[in-house]
Amino acid sequence: MQRGPKEYVTLKYENSFVQHDDSNWLSKYERCTSTFTPPLKKADFLKVAINIEDMSVNGTDYTFAVPTGDFSLSFGQTADCAAEKSRKNCFRFSSAKINTRGTGMIFDPTIVFGKVGGWATGILDFQRSADGAEVSFRCAGWCGKCGPVEEMKFILTTEAVPVSEAQSVICPVK
Repeated sequence: MQRGPKEYVTLKYENSFVQHDDSNWLSKYERCTSTFTPPLKKADFLKVAINIEDMSVNGTDYTFAVPTGDFSLSFGQTADCAAEKSRKNCFRFSSAKINTRGTGMIFDPTIVFGKVGGWATGILDFQRSADGAEVSFRCAGWCGKCGPVEEMKFILTTEAVPVSEAQSVICPVK
């Protein structure tokens, strides 16, 4: 639960998370029988809520998110329900893209990403840019979630933010 003053960080680039769950099964409870079935459960975050006192993220605040379908994950999470991570021949539709470029902040680089729920679940194709501003990955599991395994917190970077944009990065709640 979010405590303290709530603010929003404007995200200038794509921050999207896809939830691929059992609603995409072709045959109920059969592994590797998932497909892409619209509506794709997805959330695109335009701003993310933070507690300005400790810079922690409130990932379940969808005030400035554009959810599609019955999306139910926190900022930074993705989900897969195709089959265990060890099954290599299954399609994986889940994805997570985090991009904090242009905000003057990144998520703490010590944050570990991995399984946050489910059975035989794990991250695939994890990438983090050298400067820490971009993180992307996919999730593989038998109805599992992947994402940060601890609380996400922003830290300030040395990235230059133009003065004209600096005031629009953190927006107080009115």
